[in-house]
Amino acid sequence: MKISEKHLRSLIRNIYLSENTVYTAVDPSWNKTTATSTKNVVNFGTATSEESSAIDRAVELGEKLGIDPAWIYATEKKESAHNPSAMAWNLHIMVDSRWATRAGVPGKHVTDAQKKELVKLGFHPSDFSKKSYYGSEAQEKFSKAYEVNPWAAIAGGAWGLYQVLGAFTLPLYDNDPEKWKTAFEDDPVEYSKKSLEAWIKKYGQGFKNAVNNENYDYTTRKYYGDSNTQYENDIRSYVAEFRSRQEKK
Repeated sequence: MKISEKHLRSLIRNIYLSENTVYTAVDPSWNKTTATSTKNVVNFGTATSEESSAIDRAVELGEKLGIDPAWIYATEKKESAHNPSAMAWNLHIMVDSRWATRAGVPGKHVTDAQKKELVKLGFHPSDFSKKSYYGSEAQEKFSKAYEVNPWAAIAGGAWGLYQVLGAFTLPLYDNDPEKWKTAFEDDPVEYSKKSLEAWIKKYGQGFKNAVNNENYDYTTRKYYGDSNTQYENDIRSYVAEFRSRQEKK
């Protein structure tokens, strides 16, 4: 029996993940007391992409998107440390109805009744305005939120190599959480590449020009979401690292 390349990659990844810590996101069998589930919904892997792969990927995406690959490499290293299964989670993004409207599915937004459900699960109403989670805490909070509204929970996450919000990528999968999960789990690297492409397309030529002109103050404000000197300096440092490694080839 022949095995497709896609399924072979998935098999290899699943074998790897079985030997590492895997956090199980919620499904209807999720137990609110023990925070465990009887089957996997989203696997949070610990695999980290090789630096050489990150360079090749940056070159590939740079040519495709028409932007400096050094910025792509730098952003990947800054956002995820080259971990394709990385995630962070934002409660305030999940409960903001504007994201569902922008995605063309206003009916997917978190309702007042669902906000009450979130409170019952331990989320504080004061955190609805601004609250982000990282590491294992992000996985735990996402898992609880997924029980209430799968679409909005995914939308509130920053996923993959470039940490693009799920709100930008769900439309790529017909705004279907199941299709989205399949894409993320089967090939998180490919998912990440598509997510960056979707984000760049959204922000257009002006952002591309800023990248290519090394206007990292502008790109930081747009991509990170605010001015941040440390973030900008890190991007500059990783850009220089990329250029140095390219010159040595």
